Amino acid sequence: MAEHFEDPFDKNEGEPKVSFDANGNALANASLGKRFVNVLVDSFAIGAVGALLSVNTGSFFWGNLIYFAYYIYLENSKGQTLGKMLTKTKVVNDDGSKPELSMIILRSLLRIIPFLWISFFITDDKTGWHDRWTKTRVVEI
Repeated sequence: MAEHFEDPFDKNEGEPKVSFDANGNALANASLGKRFVNVLVDSFAIGAVGALLSVNTGSFFWGNLIYFAYYIYLENSKGQTLGKMLTKTKVVNDDGSKPELSMIILRSLLRIIPFLWISFFITDDKTGWHDRWTKTRVVEI
């Protein structure tokens, strides 16, 4: 698992990375607008799931369990959350392949970093730290 990590303090970011599908076609990174819509839709879906399961108790444990289960299950099984399905985007490795479950789990855990959204504006390729540190991308499909 360690070989998937990049040094978060490495200033030699170089050229933006390009992902390719199995046929060698370049995959464009999803726009910041689509990524924002993904967050809105996914936040609503996670809240709806919590309400349907009647665990809207404000419990830190149940809320986080639903949050992580949502992202881990959908991104691992489909490569897409509901937000990504709506915006026609998906999660892939830098090489365009399907990420391993361990990277999906790590992506999901990294989402809890406070102010993660700032990373989209300070990286050269406009990706989040959770993308960069797991060598994944959200791309147009």
